[in-house]
Amino acid sequence: SIVELDGAAADPNLTPELKGVTDKKSIANWNPPFKFYPDRVRSRPPHNEDDLYWQKYHATPKAFLSLATGRRLWSSRFGDTTTWRIPPRSGMTVETLTKRLEAELDPTKLGFEFLPVKRLGLMAASGTTPFNLLFLGFSFFIIAAAVMLVALLFKLGIDGRAGEIGTLLAIGFSRRKIRRLLVAEGFVVSLIGGSLGVAAGLGYAWLMIEGLRTWWLAAVVTPFLQLYVTGESLLIGFAAGVLVSLVTIALALRQQGRVSVRRLLSGEAAEPPQIIRRSRILLPLPLGEGRGEGNRDPESAEDGRVPLAGSPHPNPLPEGEGTDRRRANWTRIGCVSALLLAIALVTLLGGRTSGEEQAGVFFTSGFLVLSAMLALIWDQLRADRGAARLESRGTLSRLAVRNGARHPLRSTLTIGLMAAASFLIVSISAFRLEPPRAGASLHSGDGGFALYAETDQPIYQDLNTPAGRGELSFDSDAEKQLAETEIIGLRVQAGDDASCLNLYQPRQPRIVGVTPEFVKHDGFEWSGSSATTDQERENPWLLIEAAAKSESGAAAVPVVLDENTATYSLHLGGVGSTYDITDSLGRKVRLQVVGLLKNSLFQGDLLMRESDLLRLFPETSGQRVFLIDTKQQRPSEVRQALDSALGDYGFDAETSSHRLESFMAVQNTYLSTFQSLGGLGLLLGTVGLAVVQLRSVLERRGELALMRAVGFRRRRLASLVMLENAALLLAGLLTGTIAALVAILPQLIGGSATTPWLWLAGTLILVLVVGLFAGLLAVRTTLRAPLIPALREE
Repeated sequence: SIVELDGAAADPNLTPELKGVTDKKSIANWNPPFKFYPDRVRSRPPHNEDDLYWQKYHATPKAFLSLATGRRLWSSRFGDTTTWRIPPRSGMTVETLTKRLEAELDPTKLGFEFLPVKRLGLMAASGTTPFNLLFLGFSFFIIAAAVMLVALLFKLGIDGRAGEIGTLLAIGFSRRKIRRLLVAEGFVVSLIGGSLGVAAGLGYAWLMIEGLRTWWLAAVVTPFLQLYVTGESLLIGFAAGVLVSLVTIALALRQQGRVSVRRLLSGEAAEPPQIIRRSRILLPLPLGEGRGEGNRDPESAEDGRVPLAGSPHPNPLPEGEGTDRRRANWTRIGCVSALLLAIALVTLLGGRTSGEEQAGVFFTSGFLVLSAMLALIWDQLRADRGAARLESRGTLSRLAVRNGARHPLRSTLTIGLMAAASFLIVSISAFRLEPPRAGASLHSGDGGFALYAETDQPIYQDLNTPAGRGELSFDSDAEKQLAETEIIGLRVQAGDDASCLNLYQPRQPRIVGVTPEFVKHDGFEWSGSSATTDQERENPWLLIEAAAKSESGAAAVPVVLDENTATYSLHLGGVGSTYDITDSLGRKVRLQVVGLLKNSLFQGDLLMRESDLLRLFPETSGQRVFLIDTKQQRPSEVRQALDSALGDYGFDAETSSHRLESFMAVQNTYLSTFQSLGGLGLLLGTVGLAVVQLRSVLERRGELALMRAVGFRRRRLASLVMLENAALLLAGLLTGTIAALVAILPQLIGGSATTPWLWLAGTLILVLVVGLFAGLLAVRTTLRAPLIPALREE
């Protein structure tokens, strides 16, 4: 019947509030969350009857049905009642009613779970791995190389202005005032360089983001990455660059404060080396002199050389010699201690830590080894520069090596530039991953299964039996293909993807139930386990069959994870660590890691016993993950047979190697971005090496001219300069390689570092060739130098 709009029937609040509809005064302003046809509504004058009705009666119901009819028409699996209307009583408010309902009802028992959606979204968006820290850690070596290059270039610039500085001192300028003047000049240059560096940094960051969105898309599976820039970050980077440059410039100026005015006026920017370390110098004598019995000095050397006349004591130490020697000894002791400390760090801690701690050990040990080796090189070059023994014989290569000791600090900085670049190239190359080849190893990441498959809908039949395949309507050809295969189906409880393909932080990872059939088929490679018996060591899957206890003594469910998932996605400490999840009833359940797989197919999953999975999530039904051992059949033909019969279930199969490649592509991609830093370091080192050699040749114009005058050919001198360049280059490559090998020592011992030695050797040879090519600039300068003007300078 028709009801008059009066009383309860005229109450517009019977309709629940719906934003975009009930909060609008006119139908013309509706913005409903459902499909809407505004052209069918009369909302515009003169035909606006529908809009006038809305303005007068608003959302008053248009029809009333009995409760039984409504439940019959619109019930669902969630229930047959969705809204309650509670008439207010005396003293009742929304707040008091809410408190009473909360006290009487337990939402979790009704299947409700209240989530802080905004907070969880922000937590997930924070990511799983702090790549900014990794970039900063690897960039530290480039920053160190840049600092050395700044010191090198500024020092070379000051050396070229030695006469100008000496003139300023001679006319009355104080050293402090000159130092301030030079620092001010460096500050202006640093401001310009900092501005250019900020622009270059933005370009480099944009290039990395663009690469992740295009040619590296397989590594992140997220094409909507955008460059995020703030004024604060730009200001911090600019200020840090200028500050580091100023400090480097100030330290480089300290040496000039010790040089006499006379030497500065003559164009020399450093004091001559202390050649005489002992008061007795052995001089070679012509054959036959000083050999007679009466002419032999008891203090003479055994090789026929005689001490310099006038020595008051056979071995007196000049003033300050004892202090220099003690200082050198302490330098050597400190360097050796740093090397031992680095080796101890990587040996004792490298294999026991994970995640950020392991990265910290890597960077710390690498820095210690590089610093110690560079300090030892610097100390050795100083000792060579001050050697007392004058050799009358030697080859051109020996002379080239000894020439590196002319300027110990300059040579050490040059070696450090190349060492930083080679350290990054060698150390990062060791962590590249390659999928296992078929039949390459008994235990590998694919477990011996050729295919991995998932379905959208669960499958209840046994695919290993003809009866099960018959229920799923496999044809005769498919039956022949699958007759000799082995298919292991696993139950799956849906959850977050915790693999490296997910940039967001997982809250509750997907869980896979392990069956007894799967446990018997152990072909996976393990990174670690809590096995105590020989049987468990042989097959660590048996560990999930035993009840585990957490460190607090409470019962915990044993689980197995992929090592990368445990380390980078869930940030767990390793075997024995615990992780909490929520079961289907909203209860917290503690899991304990009893084993870690190495680069496996199950990256991103929690693996537990199937009985434990059904106990925690009884609604999980059927099998949705399938591991397929094709035996002697071709994987492509087996895959086609399964796809044709199980397409309606959303069956999606892929080769195990392809799945592993997709996981490994992430790590390899980030390693490629880190190696780009090594390329930048190589560029810095090449520039520094070329500048040093060019400056060295210009400073030695007279010496080289004199050598040409006494008979050295141009080609011989060019070989000498090239050998000097090669000596510095090889020293830098060797230093960086040794530091990298020490830093990755735990991975080398544990077998997790798959160092591509052939590719690495080729890369280092390429670096050597590039460095030698840079030295050709100095060689050309040597060959083109005019003989007579340069000889007059000497």
